[in-house]
Amino acid sequence: MTGITAVKKLTSFAAGSGERLKGMRNLLWRVATFSPADERLLPKKNLSVVLEKGGVSVAYGAKLFSRISVKGAREYPFAEGKYPQPEEMVSSLVLARNEFGTARTEVTLCIPKSWAVIKIAEFPSTVKENLPAVVSYEIDRLTPFSPEEAFFDFKVIADTGERLTLLVMVARADMILPYLAALSENGFEVGGITVDLAAMCSLCRYADRKADAIFIGIDGRGYEGALSLNGSIMQAFAQTFAADDDNGRAEELSSVIAPLADTAKSRGGSPRVCAYFREKNPSLQELLKLRIAAPVTVIGGSIPGLRVSTSSKNVPFTAAGSLLQSLWPKA
Repeated sequence: MTGITAVKKLTSFAAGSGERLKGMRNLLWRVATFSPADERLLPKKNLSVVLEKGGVSVAYGAKLFSRISVKGAREYPFAEGKYPQPEEMVSSLVLARNEFGTARTEVTLCIPKSWAVIKIAEFPSTVKENLPAVVSYEIDRLTPFSPEEAFFDFKVIADTGERLTLLVMVARADMILPYLAALSENGFEVGGITVDLAAMCSLCRYADRKADAIFIGIDGRGYEGALSLNGSIMQAFAQTFAADDDNGRAEELSSVIAPLADTAKSRGGSPRVCAYFREKNPSLQELLKLRIAAPVTVIGGSIPGLRVSTSSKNVPFTAAGSLLQSLWPKA
């Protein structure tokens, strides 16, 4: 899943904001319906912008055949603990575009997980031919939002012949529309929207080349993550730490990860834990490796398999994940 779309809201927004956003659904559909062979052969570029508390991160990259490279990456700090305003995001993106020389490059907007709801839902297979309308109709049952106030996207992750299992992502449109408007007004063509959690899951999968993974992002306050099986998020979680010491926190993380690993194993998977420490904590990192009965990969330094041809020493990981979501056919 590479984007979030809202048919009614996006159509009305595009009508009032110019021609650039009118082609978004067609673009997403065109990308989604390429054959795997086409996806491998077609060159593509992307400029990914990530909204984070305290700043904006941007990555520019390209895909030629099956090779993906990061050609530019930057981080722009703003008020600590707050998400940047639309005009702040655009000012950062303009600076990045000028530095990277990326005129008319398709943009992916990566939003925080806290702005979205990720659900697994089941439907009878009889609705297969009309899934977009059916999912739209069920949005208010699956989430706190109504179809009129939501952007959504979905992916079929299982089909038994009688039942369909769908991964559904939903976000409040009124939180995203000001950013889309600012991008459109400043000449940026938006190709898709993604969620930071999904971006990091794609990064883990790309780095390990494993279809099954448990991603967990950790900072000084808490953690969030997801169980990803066969490349699809099956369960997402987020929690503030109850413990205030590293031993207690390692035990807490282990108690969250263990049942997810069991779920993966019961479905024939062999999950690897992919941990991202947003704040350095060597003690907790080592304790986590000792407590978890599964291989643990800590994201840090370079990203295996991802070519970086930029003077930037550090590529923001979430921006790199968002870039992969847009350029990697397997994301």
